[in-house]
Amino acid sequence: MSGELSPVFIFSSAGRTGSTLLQRLLISTHEIMIWGEHDGAMVAASSQLLRRLRAWRELTGGPHQQEAFARHGHDAWIPNLTPPIEAFIDGLRALFTESMGAEARRLGYPRWGFKEIRHDGNDALLLKTLFPDARFIYSVRHPADALRSLKSTGWYGLHCGSDPVRFASIWTTSVQSLLQSAPRLGQVLIVRYEDMVADPQVVVDAMATHVGIAPERFDLAAFGRRHRGSSNPPDALSSADRQALAAPELVRTAQLLGYGVTEDTQAG
Repeated sequence: MSGELSPVFIFSSAGRTGSTLLQRLLISTHEIMIWGEHDGAMVAASSQLLRRLRAWRELTGGPHQQEAFARHGHDAWIPNLTPPIEAFIDGLRALFTESMGAEARRLGYPRWGFKEIRHDGNDALLLKTLFPDARFIYSVRHPADALRSLKSTGWYGLHCGSDPVRFASIWTTSVQSLLQSAPRLGQVLIVRYEDMVADPQVVVDAMATHVGIAPERFDLAAFGRRHRGSSNPPDALSSADRQALAAPELVRTAQLLGYGVTEDTQAG
């Protein structure tokens, strides 16, 4: 399995789930470079390109024009002749390998990947199309703790408009989408923040097996060098926060991960 074609992607449910710690742990092995968030731009652009091209080829009879060109060359009717979709998939794969992959190799890392909080299950499936041997890690956290932590950062206003209802909606739809995509992806590891804090070695062992890197390569000392991304302590939950977290759909979704939203929680 080529390192270039076996990237690792970390997806986070609405942020503040410990995804940056997972990123740092994987980088600490010196075998894989996990790039940070980039506003979901590359996958979004790739998805839009493939969606538009597929629709255009269907509208204009792209496969028929390909067949006509193969039979008659320049004498065929070919005003909308394009390469097959597979050629564009190859091109998009190269977009990632020649940017993120190439730069990772330049830095001395044979493998690459990235983390992102703005992607959902459909984005994961697109990446699976581009990289069938990819590994996916879904980073999740109790929604109450994630909200408390997020409220202490400027991202709460930027990402959620400082609205707990908006946060609850993003968290719920993100987790649902990621869980629904998991069976089709096959190579998915779900990491709960709480488990990572409670027993780092168990999580590192699971992650090592998942990505094919020896567990002793991971720097467990990274757990003692925490970077919260904010100097402010986690905020207490307001009555509006608790009401948003009590939304039935969020409660049902949280239960799929083993969370009860009425439990006392501790955020970091």
